[in-house]
Amino acid sequence: MTIRNRFPAIHWFLYEDIPYRNEPQRARRRLSELIGRGWAVEPFPVELPAMYKAKAVDAYQSQFRGLGYKDGLPILQQQEKYWRLHSKPEMQ
Repeated sequence: MTIRNRFPAIHWFLYEDIPYRNEPQRARRRLSELIGRGWAVEPFPVELPAMYKAKAVDAYQSQFRGLGYKDGLPILQQQEKYWRLHSKPEMQ
């Protein structure tokens, strides 16, 4: 967050990554913490062709076992979540 304050012209985004995506309460708690510190977050829809995600997942096959998966299929079936981060004055 310190860096974000130094570059106010840059648009900042948050991403809910695996394995945290499998723990929705964890992401909600973190978003609440940010809001409590004076930040505002808004959902930011991102839709890319499925082949992009398949290529990215394929590049990280070594992580499947650590995530508890035999292959990348469960990852491909999960929807990513992104948010845009704002300081509250920007939202007014």
